[in-house]
Amino acid sequence: MKQRAHMDGDVMITGLIPMYTLGIDHSNSHASRLEENKLLIFKNYQCVLGLAFAIEEINKNPDLLHNLTLGFDVYDVHFNAWTMFKNPFICLFGKYKIPNYSCVRGSSSIAVLTGPSGIASDQIGTLLGLYRFPQFTFGPFDHALSDHNKFPDLYQIAPKDTSIAAAMVSLLLHFSWSWVGLLTTEDDNGARILAELKVEMAKNRICVAYELVTSTQDAYKHIAVNHYINLSSASVLIIYGDNNSLIIFMIFIEQIITHGKVCIMNSQWDFTLKRRYFMLGSLHVPLIFTHHHVDVSGFTDFVKAVKPSKYPEDIFLLRLWFLSFNCSDSVSDCVTWDNCAHDASLDWLPGHSFDVSMSVDSYNIYNGVYAVAQALHEMLLHQTEVQTTGNRKGELPSSTQLLTFLKNNQFYNPIGNHVIWDKQRKLEPEYDILNIWNFPEGLELEVKVGKFSPYAPQANQLSLSEDMVQWSIETTETPHSVCSESCGPGFRKSPQEGKAACCFDCTPCSENEIANGTDMEQCVKCTDHQYANTHRTQCLLRVASFLAFGDPLGMVLACMALCFSMLTAVVLGVFVKHQDTAIVKANNRALSYILLISLIFCFLCSLLFLGQPKTATCILQQITFGVLFTVAVSTVLAKTVTVVLAFKATSPERRMRWLLVSGAPNFIIPICTLIQVTLGGLWLGTSPPFVDTDAHSEHGHIIILCNKGSLTAFYCALGYLGFLALCSFTVAFLARNLPDTFNEAKFLTFSMLVFCSVWLTFLPVYHSAKGKVMVAVEVFSILASGAGLLGCIFAPKCYTLLLMPNRNSLHGFRDKRHTLDRTTAQQLPRRKIMDKRRLNCELMVDLGEGKITVLTPHFVCSENCGSGFRKSPQKGKAAYCFDCTTCPENEIGNGTDYQYANTQRHSASGELQVSWLLEIPLGMALACMALSFFMLTAAVLGMFVKHQDTAIVKANNRALSYILLIALIFCFLCSLLFLGQPNTATCILQQITFGVIFTVAVSTVLAKTLTVVLAFKATSPERRMRWLLVSGVPNFIFPICTLIQVTLCGLWLGTSPPFVDTDANSEHGHVIILCNKGSLTAFYYVLGYLETLALASFSMAFLARNLPDTFNEAMFLTFSMLLF
Repeated sequence: MKQRAHMDGDVMITGLIPMYTLGIDHSNSHASRLEENKLLIFKNYQCVLGLAFAIEEINKNPDLLHNLTLGFDVYDVHFNAWTMFKNPFICLFGKYKIPNYSCVRGSSSIAVLTGPSGIASDQIGTLLGLYRFPQFTFGPFDHALSDHNKFPDLYQIAPKDTSIAAAMVSLLLHFSWSWVGLLTTEDDNGARILAELKVEMAKNRICVAYELVTSTQDAYKHIAVNHYINLSSASVLIIYGDNNSLIIFMIFIEQIITHGKVCIMNSQWDFTLKRRYFMLGSLHVPLIFTHHHVDVSGFTDFVKAVKPSKYPEDIFLLRLWFLSFNCSDSVSDCVTWDNCAHDASLDWLPGHSFDVSMSVDSYNIYNGVYAVAQALHEMLLHQTEVQTTGNRKGELPSSTQLLTFLKNNQFYNPIGNHVIWDKQRKLEPEYDILNIWNFPEGLELEVKVGKFSPYAPQANQLSLSEDMVQWSIETTETPHSVCSESCGPGFRKSPQEGKAACCFDCTPCSENEIANGTDMEQCVKCTDHQYANTHRTQCLLRVASFLAFGDPLGMVLACMALCFSMLTAVVLGVFVKHQDTAIVKANNRALSYILLISLIFCFLCSLLFLGQPKTATCILQQITFGVLFTVAVSTVLAKTVTVVLAFKATSPERRMRWLLVSGAPNFIIPICTLIQVTLGGLWLGTSPPFVDTDAHSEHGHIIILCNKGSLTAFYCALGYLGFLALCSFTVAFLARNLPDTFNEAKFLTFSMLVFCSVWLTFLPVYHSAKGKVMVAVEVFSILASGAGLLGCIFAPKCYTLLLMPNRNSLHGFRDKRHTLDRTTAQQLPRRKIMDKRRLNCELMVDLGEGKITVLTPHFVCSENCGSGFRKSPQKGKAAYCFDCTTCPENEIGNGTDYQYANTQRHSASGELQVSWLLEIPLGMALACMALSFFMLTAAVLGMFVKHQDTAIVKANNRALSYILLIALIFCFLCSLLFLGQPNTATCILQQITFGVIFTVAVSTVLAKTLTVVLAFKATSPERRMRWLLVSGVPNFIFPICTLIQVTLCGLWLGTSPPFVDTDANSEHGHVIILCNKGSLTAFYYVLGYLETLALASFSMAFLARNLPDTFNEAMFLTFSMLLF
């Protein structure tokens, strides 16, 4: 029996279709050696049925091919290079061994159908093109076959896959698959589709995990490809290629099983080739894109009616029947049709083996047959119209004549679809999406789950019934295929260096930025009047805020300002009440009043910084602050200059005498103030302060504050104040040791030192502070510097006025004096006052009243030196010209160690009184302060223990906070060791306890700052500092630092320890019992070591002051170490 399927007709169409696989059926090992037992491709046999159905339908159509019938011959095509041409030669010449000589009698083929393999169509087309034989390919559209020069008479029935890339990408987008592998065949189609897929995926931000190209025969490459697919994290694989090109690869990976992958394919897998056992694998979850076509009516009924008895010349149908319905005799092993069921039908076959509905390839053959019929019909009509004489009865149309009518042929097939041969005008196809449902024993069902139409609106091109898709047997959830998990709201994508765009890290949005969607490339910044919530997903309106009087901080500062102003007013009242006492008059009473009044207004001007800022208050803040503090500091400068001039002008030859008498120091205040006013005027004229907002300092608030306008002008005003303070400090420092009972130069020196320290501290703290804290720092600096002036200058005087009134008296002068006020003195003739040679008088100035005391004139070269004075000869003058020099302290000529000289230095008086600090009111005040601070610290410690589980306590290292508070308690208590009568034990304990306890406190602060820094530097797992934080290294700082201090103190005690000592010179009439440091070098070493720790803590805290954290205490640690 010939190996073909045959149907008689006047005009024949030849089909060259591969009907058998390359594999052998191993289920029958005895018969496997026989060629006849090659596996029949059931799917391809449906193409034969499609050809038969179309020809029968055309032969029955009275409107086509009058008096002419079509028939067909279908031959199997082998994949071997030579045997592939065997049946085409038979088709052309009757025999394959004698080419170019036709051995065919009777009817011959007018067209050839090839497919579905593009490779086979290419090779057969080369042969057919030599003889101008029309060739129709019904397999997938192949760009290699579109070369008209190489294949002039070849027509591809299948539409071009112009939308396959968009269709597959739309499916990826539907399931949010952004990490996909690509596998194509090693041909032009694969390269073209690969490029289109990559472009389409890039437009939709889908990344290619890998690109693989496989050949049809290379088994080793299949192993490498399968290994690469299994190792990849991508769960989705797109496979593009025709079924015949990928058949070996599909069989190969079917044997190995690729787990956890979803395959998106463009061609159907022939399920009859699958091994018959229950399998788990990704190929059981394919999603297949096939060309959509309308079902052809009558085809299913035609297939059901097909039987070998109806088509006895169809060898393939006989073999299919034999394999499917077991028609052999078990004894003779011969085919006996009587053994077959008489009512057997192809409809009985399982759907996964043979589908009775028309496949895509069968539909293409259907259109190809109708194309031939339409061309033949037109050719016959044309011959009839022109009355062609060559068409005699019995002559049939040739294939060469048919070519002319095929070139521009287009028509509508019986189901209404438009068929166009021109590749440029071919319509874009629609796609059906098929899913394979798996059942045991290799049974599978092909189910349509969706459709893609390029003609629909873009949003509706893909329609999919997701609930009908059967995923892997192990799970019912949709597979996940991403390189990186999606970034949720509040995070943005940060690309991973050297990786695809789909591989990214999720980075939290920065301060005041939000991301309210998933996978956002950039965070959106909130406007200035809004702020981001803690999750960085929403912008909220900011609440207007300022340093109000009602805020706790504002109330504290306002109360401090009012208290200091009232305290200053009380001091002023005390001075007015005691205005005639020596201590008030001796230190220039008028300047003291001016200083106290200016300090009152300085304290009150700080209230301008509180409350809601306005343009007027912003201007008044800086100008009032500058002018009032200039008045205060210039007053201090005037007092220091007055003190110096008073002592420098006691000799008649001194030219400075006139400066003092004329009241020149009093002009310092208006001159300095005028300069500051000028600077303020220039400030207001160029860039005055104005109301501004700060949206970044405080989360959720927009701070309303005053902008300095010109920072340069502000620092000029501040610098001018610093210059005046420096001048005052310098002059007062030079005059600190001038001999006088009421000399206030030391207090002025210390007050200016405090003033400069406060404002030097202000600069870095002000720059590091933000928002309301910045305003509070400026207010605090105003109050602190004003309090420093008030306390350092006036506290000792108030102490003397109120608690030690016995010290507030002047001792008698050595001669009788006549006093006249300045007005009277100015009315005297100038020459009588200033002519030293004629009057030879000595002027002594009362600094309080501005009066001039004049001694009664004597006509002698020098006055006699009374008791308590000695004569000092004047250089270059007669012996009668001398100066009277006061005897030194505690000298009269016959004094003893336990006596002291009286004020007139002419006799020894009484025994010295022994004194120590605890007996006097100052000691009592200091003890009360120590105990108060001790109890306050203990209360804070109790509060921390009570709230130990709250965020703010735990966030700042709870254990270190406890250690610091306990150390501070002992620091306050150790100050009590300095009070009371000293003895050897207390002298030693004073210094050692002070050094060790303060070392514990400062090193604990250092440990806290280091913990803050490490907490922010070690947030990344790659950081080596992470180990330092986790292992608790900062907690070892304070014991190590304390051990070093203990060592220093041990060396101190071993070399020159402190001891009890006496001081009989510091206080008139008293011998002071005190502790001598022993070794000042050791003392300064201990103090220097403390300062080193404090400086280290300050530096580290300053660097960490702006680290983002709600409970970051670095700024407070910075300020505390700066004050320390």
